[in-house]
Amino acid sequence: MVDKLKILITTIQPVSGGVPSMLRFILSCLADKNCDVTLAYYEPYSVSPQLSVPIHQVLVKAPTVRVDSFDGIRCVGVGCRFPELEFCHNWLSKRWGELISKHDIHLMVSGSVLAAQPYWQSKIPFMAWVATDWEGDREHRARQFPWYRKIIDHMLVSPVARRIEKNIVKTGRVVSLSNHTASILNKNCGFEGSKDILYMPVDIDRFVPIEKANQTFNIGLVARFEDPRKNLNLLLESLSIVVKVVPQAKLFLVGDEISNATQSMFEQLGIDGNVSVIEYIDNHKLPELLNTFDVFALPSFQEGLCIAALEAMSCGVPVVSTKCGGPEDFIRHGDNGLLSEFDAQDMASSILQLFANEKERKRYAMAARATIVDEFSLVSQKREFNRHFEKHFGRSLPENSM
Repeated sequence: MVDKLKILITTIQPVSGGVPSMLRFILSCLADKNCDVTLAYYEPYSVSPQLSVPIHQVLVKAPTVRVDSFDGIRCVGVGCRFPELEFCHNWLSKRWGELISKHDIHLMVSGSVLAAQPYWQSKIPFMAWVATDWEGDREHRARQFPWYRKIIDHMLVSPVARRIEKNIVKTGRVVSLSNHTASILNKNCGFEGSKDILYMPVDIDRFVPIEKANQTFNIGLVARFEDPRKNLNLLLESLSIVVKVVPQAKLFLVGDEISNATQSMFEQLGIDGNVSVIEYIDNHKLPELLNTFDVFALPSFQEGLCIAALEAMSCGVPVVSTKCGGPEDFIRHGDNGLLSEFDAQDMASSILQLFANEKERKRYAMAARATIVDEFSLVSQKREFNRHFEKHFGRSLPENSM
């Protein structure tokens, strides 16, 4: 019997958002192969302070690890020294070195390339699948830092992290989630290190259109909508314009806990009765929910791709999105969806355009579905993953002999 190929995937803690979906896709590519997979990630100090060593404890303890599971796959949460400094989170340590040495193949699946840092520092072959650049991944979150942290970030953390990102991209082992991501990474490092694209696929057999009897004037957003990158205020302002023309229009915000500030904005804009919040939905119920929308609206400042928008399109729901990067890879303006400026009136006009003519909206819906079937199916993207794997490791994945 041939020994299983041991594969290590570095990532971020798979809690919510796009990265867990990316992980599930990679795991599905490996599921029927003769592989033994382990996930590893820096476990945030805010979640497990016992794993890491902050500055005031550096002389009295050492980083440690915690073992968990994700969809039945073994996970190792790794602590670090100096968790106060973001570039230290994945710094090559004894714990990372032990994990790396026990595996044959090394992959990274994450928001930014910094999760590949221990591979780069070890000077070993790897393949990194990345959703966005490091700065874009944290830009709006960083704006909320206290003043003293902003100073440290500007003088130390950002310069070091950008240098690490640049060096990792220059290895030529980075596969981007979209053309937008590749363009930003290459621009940041001044070198075309990221030439390969691997889209996040959609299960076109699960996310299928369901014919609706009547137009409902429902707008949907499925996202961690309280994340500053999602630019929720733009969508709320747009809704306040839409309801003046279509009073029965309703916005469904799905996937996050509403903040007091957002609730107050509902009231200030006079749209409290036009918004419904669904904090959590089981993944298997998501296709049914998406099919209740007439329009999927995406107001983001920045998106590596936006998996939820792809799933909506697979359900025959046209997307209205800002020109925020990733969606420009799959939205053909005026054909399968509409691209909006970062302007509430422009986004509202796009939504109203789809509401105004049901026959025209259905034409967009059919084109949206066709785009996903033709370009974003599981079959086509698994084939792409295998091609990238062979390119970066010089070998194909072993077939399961069982």
